[in-house]
Amino acid sequence: EVKKAFQTFLTVAPSGKLLKFPESSNGKCNQATVPADLLPTGAGRNDIDLMIMVTYSNEPSPPFIAWAVSCLNDDALSNRPWAGQVNVAKAKISTDIGDYRAMFNAVFHEVIHILAFSPTLFQMFVSPDTQTAHVLCVDTLSLIHI
Repeated sequence: EVKKAFQTFLTVAPSGKLLKFPESSNGKCNQATVPADLLPTGAGRNDIDLMIMVTYSNEPSPPFIAWAVSCLNDDALSNRPWAGQVNVAKAKISTDIGDYRAMFNAVFHEVIHILAFSPTLFQMFVSPDTQTAHVLCVDTLSLIHI
């Protein structure tokens, strides 16, 4: 059932449009630096479904393993996220093989926030069958940050 729900809400229609960050981004995706080819003066890319920029923080005792944010949406086609930042707390990174699954799950969880599960994106969910907005009761949804 989980797979079915993801397929329903996260269907991607490739736009084929040229991906470039707007002048207003000032070369940033939240705190991440945007590659030069995606700046307004760059060539752009038309082969990207989702660009994720990964950064890290040096906080000595952060209250999180990672966080993420969407920073650029394809507003002309579907308002779906085109780019986002995942920030990982360096102090929480473990290279112990026993911790691999937890590290993977933390980053995977944050990518899901970029894709859709963020309160700012709920209003943009559309039905793949009707291309109309889904009606979601945001008041009953809760997000757990790890």
